[in-house]
Amino acid sequence: MKEILIILDIMTIIITLALCKASSRADKMIENINEFNISVK
Repeated sequence: MKEILIILDIMTIIITLALCKASSRADKMIENINEFNISVK
């Protein structure tokens, strides 16, 4: 039973890290789009 809990913990950490990377990437994309919109104006 402990092995399953350890695997779940590892999966949770991996998913959390993946979400953090994805959200920071999305933030950068939004910043780039905003800069592009400002330069177009």
